[in-house]
Amino acid sequence: MLNEENFTSELQSVFLTEAQELLEDTEAAVLEVEQNPSDIAKIDKIFRVVHTIKGSAHVDGFSDLGAFAHSFESLLGALRDRVLAVTPDVVDVLLLGSDILKKFVDVLREDRSATIDTSQALVRISAALNKGGPEAKSVAASKSEVTAKVVETGVSPGPIAHQVPQKASNTTSASGVTAVHSKERARRVLVLDDDQDILEMLVDILDDAGYRVFKAQDGREALAVMKKEAVDFIMTDLKMPHMN
Repeated sequence: MLNEENFTSELQSVFLTEAQELLEDTEAAVLEVEQNPSDIAKIDKIFRVVHTIKGSAHVDGFSDLGAFAHSFESLLGALRDRVLAVTPDVVDVLLLGSDILKKFVDVLREDRSATIDTSQALVRISAALNKGGPEAKSVAASKSEVTAKVVETGVSPGPIAHQVPQKASNTTSASGVTAVHSKERARRVLVLDDDQDILEMLVDILDDAGYRVFKAQDGREALAVMKKEAVDFIMTDLKMPHMN
């Protein structure tokens, strides 16, 4: 029978694959920013990749990876908000941060409990933010810590589909809550997050792993789902709008 430990392990496997794919183009994007420092769209693209990895890493139990991504995101946020200039030194830190994330993911693919030394990279990120003055440090301080939890409901409608299904189709109810339907009979997971990027990545990860996924962006939507559907697991951000 699938339990919370097995669920988390399977989720971690798919997340690490997704994260590796997301990071493939990050280094090239950083080099493009070096050539065109005013390209805010490119900086925002890198920011969203790191932001999504940060949130998903915390959800999947990779707290060290999530913590580093959180710090790296602060630097990218300061660049995106134009309170820190793109300089050769900053580009070097961006390349270092990107490399650390890729190495972290590679190490975790081999050993789920592994970690790497990020201390020097964190020192350089902090130094870069300090050069941006109070505004840059304010951007870093405003980034809230991601807190999430996976809850097993105890409801067991059927075995998990171990084969990865074909791409699922979405059905949206009148309440606006979307269910992602797999062709295989799968365990049911409700995912709650008010961050659209993180929510969609988690849905994709779970869908690829063979689960039937329901998603909601606040507590009210989640309750609407649970009144109609029996779910095996609830994966939720602990700080939700309207209702926790």
